[in-house]
Amino acid sequence: MNWPVVALALYLTLGVELGSRAALTIAGSFVPSPLIALVALIAAFAPMTAALWIALLAGALTDLTTPVATTSGPTIVLGPSAVGFVVGTYAVLTIRGLFLRRHATSLVVLAVIAATCAGLTAAGLLAIRQITDSGFTLAGPQVISRLGSALYTAIPAALLALLWRRAMPLLGLNDPFARRWDRSG
Repeated sequence: MNWPVVALALYLTLGVELGSRAALTIAGSFVPSPLIALVALIAAFAPMTAALWIALLAGALTDLTTPVATTSGPTIVLGPSAVGFVVGTYAVLTIRGLFLRRHATSLVVLAVIAATCAGLTAAGLLAIRQITDSGFTLAGPQVISRLGSALYTAIPAALLALLWRRAMPLLGLNDPFARRWDRSG
């Protein structure tokens, strides 16, 4: 894996996500996440340890750039998205062998699964936080918002999947199906 290029891709994707957040928000709270889509696509081909570290980094960046609504105003909470991205990536790592990873539709489905797992985990962690701190908003609207956002993430995932075949060599990811079946000399 080519770590500098992956870091640059994460940075650029985070910039696209933050820059387009206001324009792409629908129904007041559904926002697509190109970052989780990129993390899921990397997890489809990367080694497990590298994919989990990338997910943790991307989730922490999401936590630091996305305030959570509280009664005292927006607050930065480091943790829910970071843990959620790791859980979503682990889900992709677990089921990636069941999908035909060379097909763009499979990559979109993997991204939606990762976004769903990440969103539900983050909403659950915020619900636990709400028990100890009454200043946090109710978890019910968080779940609906995050599930809708996970489905809406299919659009940037589809765009990334179309570019994915060309980006794999730049990111240093190998397609296991592109190799010859006969490995003997």
